[in-house]
Amino acid sequence: MDISRQIEQGICIVNIDIDRLDASNADDFKQEMKAIIEQSKDFIFDLRSLDFIDSTGLGAILTCLRRVTQKSGELKVCNVHKTILTLFELVRFHRIVEIHETVEDALSSYK
Repeated sequence: MDISRQIEQGICIVNIDIDRLDASNADDFKQEMKAIIEQSKDFIFDLRSLDFIDSTGLGAILTCLRRVTQKSGELKVCNVHKTILTLFELVRFHRIVEIHETVEDALSSYK
């Protein structure tokens, strides 16, 4: 699993550099993210490489959201492809997680 992170303005930007988040890799994703979430409070998930997500992948992101909110942090996503954005809107994901066009937009929303 190719996940990298960087800290900008105290926010952990997580670059999820995979093309699919589904039943085949959601458990690995959750495990890797668990360690990352323990180290910061607020997060931006950069989804620019993600072309496909299924319900298991969405559940993995929701698991991350739950862990972040338990720490009184925030999770935002950005660079969401149109097809995934359509799914997020269909399941009302956009009502519980802020979705931004770019990393810069997401960063500025923390101010």
